[in-house]
Amino acid sequence: MASTNSTHDPLQAVHDVHTQWLAAVARGDAEALRDLLDPDYQLWPAGQEPVAGPDTVIALMRRTLAAMEIRQSFASAGLVLGDDWAMDRGVETFTITPRDG
Repeated sequence: MASTNSTHDPLQAVHDVHTQWLAAVARGDAEALRDLLDPDYQLWPAGQEPVAGPDTVIALMRRTLAAMEIRQSFASAGLVLGDDWAMDRGVETFTITPRDG
């Protein structure tokens, strides 16, 4: 994952990634998500096969964000920090509105 412009505080780094992700989705800017994805990133859309890899995920998000306005929030239920990784589990909430009405 690329730099998140945060301090060396791991909690702040996780917060910064969340903030950047939510802002990019709210702007409809799929390309801004690229720097937040690791090479092994997977997206698991409900009822569909997982989408793997940054290029494939960005292509899907580009199509989705062009067609839909998405407001997303995340409530953390448990954060685990490693030396150079983090896992945050929680509840995501989405409000999705078609751009064409």
